[in-house]
Amino acid sequence: MPLVARHADWWNCVGGARPRFDELAPLRGDARISAQYAVGLVTDERMRAKVVERTGRRMPATSWGPPLVGSPEELRAMFLAEAERGVDLMIVRFHDRAEPDTIDVFGREVIAPVQEVIGSARTDRRRDDDTNAEKETQCDH
Repeated sequence: MPLVARHADWWNCVGGARPRFDELAPLRGDARISAQYAVGLVTDERMRAKVVERTGRRMPATSWGPPLVGSPEELRAMFLAEAERGVDLMIVRFHDRAEPDTIDVFGREVIAPVQEVIGSARTDRRRDDDTNAEKETQCDH
């Protein structure tokens, strides 16, 4: 992590390191954070057990970290929580190898709403940064 803190623009938290995220993230310096996720999208509650099983079999927690499995609403909440922890880029691998329907539902019902929230927060932060920079410039003169 010292190399990341000194030289990197990004730190990729691989799935297996996600359980240690809160310990590792502060060591990254100013590097932005990306993280990897095994995702099981449940679009039919009758299939939840199968999605859980398939996600675990195709992407073991020992390699990909704890999987995120849930309905679009549950996954949206999980990814919003990750964004609040500071993750700027989320790399996902799906339980069904990214079937077109899965990508469609995930894009519309999970990521699009998450991007709206993240985008609004970034815009607010940029506005605050610009305001603070302007105040600092005024104080320097």
